[in-house]
Amino acid sequence: MKTEDLDNLIENFSDYEVNQFVHPGILGIEKENLRICKDTISLQKHPLSIGSALCSKYITTDFSEAQIELITPPFEHHSSALEFLDHLNEFLYKNIGNELLWCFSMPPYIKNENMIPISNYGTSNLSRFKMTYRNGLSHRYGKLMQTISGIHYNYSFPEKFWSLLLSQDNTIDQKEFKSSYYFRVLRNIKRFNWLILYLFGASPAVTKNFIEKSSIKFNSFGDFYYLPFATSLRMSRVGYQNKKRSQLTFSSDSLKAFIYDLEKATSTESKAFLDIYKSSGDIGTQLNANLLQIEDEYYEIARPKSSLKGHQRLSNKLKTNGIDYIELRSIDLNPFCTHGIDIESTQFIEALIVYSGLKDSPPISPSELEEIKNNDSLVALEGRRPGLILERKGKKISLKEWAYSTLDEVEPIAKKLGVAQEIIDKFKSMIQQPESTLSGRIIHELLEQYKSYENMGNYYSTLHKDHYSNLDEEQNPYWTDFVKEAEDSLTKQKEIEEDENQSFDEFLEDYYLGKS
Repeated sequence: MKTEDLDNLIENFSDYEVNQFVHPGILGIEKENLRICKDTISLQKHPLSIGSALCSKYITTDFSEAQIELITPPFEHHSSALEFLDHLNEFLYKNIGNELLWCFSMPPYIKNENMIPISNYGTSNLSRFKMTYRNGLSHRYGKLMQTISGIHYNYSFPEKFWSLLLSQDNTIDQKEFKSSYYFRVLRNIKRFNWLILYLFGASPAVTKNFIEKSSIKFNSFGDFYYLPFATSLRMSRVGYQNKKRSQLTFSSDSLKAFIYDLEKATSTESKAFLDIYKSSGDIGTQLNANLLQIEDEYYEIARPKSSLKGHQRLSNKLKTNGIDYIELRSIDLNPFCTHGIDIESTQFIEALIVYSGLKDSPPISPSELEEIKNNDSLVALEGRRPGLILERKGKKISLKEWAYSTLDEVEPIAKKLGVAQEIIDKFKSMIQQPESTLSGRIIHELLEQYKSYENMGNYYSTLHKDHYSNLDEEQNPYWTDFVKEAEDSLTKQKEIEEDENQSFDEFLEDYYLGKS
């Protein structure tokens, strides 16, 4: 479906009809944390008591063996998703001994990045694939960069929403329509990502060893560097949006164009990454020398996803099933919340997503894309600076003016979704009072109270552990399920390893040909 056709369909709705199809969607959360011990990254293996990182539905690892990723199933109610995440946190904390989960998105002090253990998934071809891919990431971007953690917000619109929209024209292909609508949302989420960084950025400071060389002049205080008005260094050019990662762009015009760009990046050789082989002399340093080793390496603030299970390329899943949900990736861990994100935040973000689908969403031109990147960079580094000016459609506009007008438009949608007025007012107050944002609160406590990144991180990380340690596991309704999943996942990993019947080269060939 063409963008203009989708625009016409939505523009023909009356206000009443628009109001009718604003329904709460389906939410899943992924939360990353570093396990730490004695104020630095843990060197202990992934605990067997929480299951197999390769096969568990709920607890896996990201880049590092010490980087836990908690995964909730999709839920129809935000409270249910966060309650599950809360119970999963309890299970995890009670199975990691005296270790803590680092509360910040940016890592604690790590003396040497060689200390950072890459995730180990066992002896199967799939395990080797995952470990080689991560080894490639370490050579391409450095290990320290990969220890950054955050929240992934997985969102899908409910079936009643699709039924209502599709009933307007019964000739529309459902898969194509859904994909077109999700890209409509994704384009606007990119346009409003600066607002997400402003409200939910929680990484205004980093340890001094994290930044070796930078064109940015940081303030130095105790054991950390900071920028006085920064919101999210994680999402700035010193974090994920570094030069190597930001050089690639992918079309958000349509699913077909997106898949084309994705497949091109995974089949186009990079001279810089080819040099990794030459410098190391080890063919196992990465899966290949292409711009992306695999499609998972593509980093974007929001991206389309498929719910199809199995170890397949994302592009193949999207071709088969279209887009099932979108994943927002620019949300920092909230150190003041025991499980990393609160329900007020999830509700507001949903309202912004729904708003993004209702608002005009033309294709993003190269010039607008540059504008979007500049806005994100400015807000990540200086978002709380008084009088900060952004750019919208080629014209200057203050962050405050744009934020207020956006929140005014989001407000009726938020109310329709059941968001309380006091929550809406809370986010509006953050525009007038930048010090009340997460990043503002963190900077204040770092400078005025803890005077140390390590001290503040340890305080809140310990507070979270104490909270979960004092809970009664008999009151955890999912505890038996978590224990069973841990046991079943270990059994499944063993079966995969025992049933291996092809070489690693054959496994790789099948993967890239879409056979796995």
